[in-house]
Amino acid sequence: MPGSPALVPQLAPADTAGARLLGAVREVFAAELGNNEHAVELIGSQDAAWFTGHSGSLRAWGAPSVTVAAGYYLPEILQRFALGSFEQRVASVRDHLGELAADTLSVLALDGPTGLTVRAPSALVSGADAADAWCRSVLSGAPREIPTKQMLFDASLREPQLWLELAALVPAVKRAELIDIDDTHGVGRYVARWTF
Repeated sequence: MPGSPALVPQLAPADTAGARLLGAVREVFAAELGNNEHAVELIGSQDAAWFTGHSGSLRAWGAPSVTVAAGYYLPEILQRFALGSFEQRVASVRDHLGELAADTLSVLALDGPTGLTVRAPSALVSGADAADAWCRSVLSGAPREIPTKQMLFDASLREPQLWLELAALVPAVKRAELIDIDDTHGVGRYVARWTF
């Protein structure tokens, strides 16, 4: 799922693409969790840039009214927000993929390159388009040649290590589906679902 705060309507009320992506994420959660008691594990960056001292709150990003049960890092807070009523099923939180648990929905918050246009957070970055195409290929289950971590970082991919860990899992994927994509803000945002 996307890891950008623009996914939250209170932070970006005019972002129709963000609303569409959030809807797609919630549809996946309903399909995966609606008819079972599976636990949820949250995976996302715990870089200091995403830290807030306000547990479970988007106050630091301008939406103090948006709160969830826990979380000091933006990816976790966004995941819990997107889970809605399924948030109570969160069993673990970590910052790397590691071994995925059986009978558990693993939710990864991860954005693509942040330099796809001149108005993007990183401005226009050379190589961002190629990095975006690589991210899409990974999520579709057919990655192109795997670039180096430094190449991805230079192409404005902020979490290259998580992307490389994700690409390494592709051979174990039974079904990969890239459900939705968006780059209207110059950031690659994706909704995908993998089955192992």
